[in-house]
Amino acid sequence: MRPVVTIMIGGVLIAAGIVFASSLAPWIGIVLGMGGVATVLVGIAMLFGMAHQKTNA
Repeated sequence: MRPVVTIMIGGVLIAAGIVFASSLAPWIGIVLGMGGVATVLVGIAMLFGMAHQKTNA
């Protein structure tokens, strides 16, 4: 369940980055977008790790 939550948090960060980039300060949007992409990638890596553990068990 945690990888799915991590991916969802990353999506929220990306969405917040888009909102901030268009309305307030572009640099905040860039930072939030990069953090969101990194969070999504970590969530995907966690999913692959879980799948790898289940296939080797």
